[in-house]
Amino acid sequence: MPDDAHVKLGTGDDMLLYHDGSNSYVTNATGALKLATETSGIAVTIGHGTSETTIGDNLTVTGDLTVSGTTTTVNSTTVTIADPIFEMGASGSDDNLDRGIKMKYNSGGAKIAFMGYDDSDGKFAFIPDATDSTSVFSGTQG
Repeated sequence: MPDDAHVKLGTGDDMLLYHDGSNSYVTNATGALKLATETSGIAVTIGHGTSETTIGDNLTVTGDLTVSGTTTTVNSTTVTIADPIFEMGASGSDDNLDRGIKMKYNSGGAKIAFMGYDDSDGKFAFIPDATDSTSVFSGTQG
C-alpha cells in the first residue's frame, strides 16, 4: 500500500489506518478509541524503551501509577495530594542525605530556602538562604 492509502473500517468508514509518508495514524470518528486486551492481566506497551511518548490532552489514570527514572518533572500550577503522608527518601538506606523541601525564590537573584531534616545536625531545620549541593543543604537556620 502506498503512502496516504487508507484502510477504512466500520459501516461509515469510522476508523482509519494510514501512513502519510511521515507519520502513522489510527483515527476514529465514532465512539471511543480503545487500545485494550480481551484478557485481564495482559500488559499493553506503548512506545519503545528509548522512545518519547506524548499525551496531547488530559490523562486520567484509574489504577496505580508507577514512574521509574531519575527525573520526574511536574509543570503545573496546582498539585493536590490526598494522602496525608508524603514519603521522601524511601530507599531504606542510611545515605546521610537531607530530606525536605527546596524552595526557589528571587530576591535580587536566585535564592534557595530549605525546610526539612538536616541529617548532619540530626534535627529539623529551616534555612531561608540555603546553599544547595543537590543532597545536602547548608546555611544559617531561621
